[in-house]
Amino acid sequence: MVYEMMIREVAPERRADFIEAYKKKWSEVERPGCRGVRFLSCIEKPERVIVEISWDSVEAHENARNNVPGHGTIREVGEAFQVTGEGPTHYTIDEL
Repeated sequence: MVYEMMIREVAPERRADFIEAYKKKWSEVERPGCRGVRFLSCIEKPERVIVEISWDSVEAHENARNNVPGHGTIREVGEAFQVTGEGPTHYTIDEL
């Protein structure tokens, strides 16, 4: 399992609406190999949201991004909310 992480910045007063719009748009497209999405809302920096997407592999993410119709429509949400921040990077998790 790998985790796609995106650190996003959105106006604090629009953060909840951004998350809801992202969830709605995400649910409209099936993404094989995706195991789930979580949103981490920062307490100290209310404009910060980390989007964590679990994938079977980096290849599964790339296949969804490149071959699933409608996958790119999630960008529309970011544009509508004038979101800035870091693009996607992939991580693994080691637990204690």
